[in-house]
Amino acid sequence: MKFLAPLPVFGDKSVVKARISGTSAAHIYFDGFIFNFPNQAPILVAEGTILQSPGDTV
Repeated sequence: MKFLAPLPVFGDKSVVKARISGTSAAHIYFDGFIFNFPNQAPILVAEGTILQSPGDTV
């Protein structure tokens, strides 16, 4: 996680966006973002990985 600005306080409007940035046989890679609304100024950028355990079904 990389904080680019302070998190919004109660009453501020923000937008949360997430996208799948890649996949492999056992991994799903994703990116997450939080933006101020309406000017779309970035607040937070994050990357993550989901690992499929053996025996799990998709």
